[in-house]
Amino acid sequence: MKLILASASPRRKDLLKGITGNFLTVRVDADELSVGIWPERFPLLNAIEKSRAGAALYPEDLVIGADTVIELDDQLIGKPVDIDDARKILQTLSGHSHLVTTGVCLTCLAEAISCQFSVSTTVTFKVLSDDVINAYLEKVHVLDKAGAYGIQEYGDMLTESVDGPLDNVIGLPCEKLSEALTACGFNY
Repeated sequence: MKLILASASPRRKDLLKGITGNFLTVRVDADELSVGIWPERFPLLNAIEKSRAGAALYPEDLVIGADTVIELDDQLIGKPVDIDDARKILQTLSGHSHLVTTGVCLTCLAEAISCQFSVSTTVTFKVLSDDVINAYLEKVHVLDKAGAYGIQEYGDMLTESVDGPLDNVIGLPCEKLSEALTACGFNY
C-alpha cells in the first residue's frame, strides 16, 4: 500500500515529509463546501471529499485528504482575492483570536479504511498597525493562504500567541496524522 497525499499544497507536502518521505502527491477535483453548515465541520467534510476523490483514482493505496479553515466570530475567512482584500483580512484579524481547524481523512478502498479527525488551534493576533500589515504583505506572498497569512513566514510579526499545534495552522497536524497512519497500518 502506497501513501498518497491528495493535495497541491506545498506546505502540506513539506509537513508530510517530516513524517515520511515515502508518498506521492496528486491533485484531485473535489467539490469543497463553503456555505450551509457549521463552519467547524467544513474542513472535515472537505477532507473526506478530497480523500474519496483520491481513493477513486488509487483504490489500493492509503489516500490523505486535508482541508484547513480559519474562523472568526462564526465566519470563515478564506484566501484573499487580491492584496487589498488581504489587507482587509489582516485588519479584521488584528487584535483578535481566531480558530484554525484542519480536517484530515485517510481512505483506502481496497482495505475498507476510513479514518477521520480534525484538530483546532487558537491563534491570537497582535494589534496590527497599517505599517506592520504593509510590511508583512511586502515580505510574504499571501494570495494562496487562507486568512492572508502564513504563520511559518514572519508569523512573529502578526501573532501574539498560538494555543495548539503550530503545524496545524500551517496545514497538517502531524502528531495526530502519525498516530492515524499507524492505526491504519501504514508502515513508514
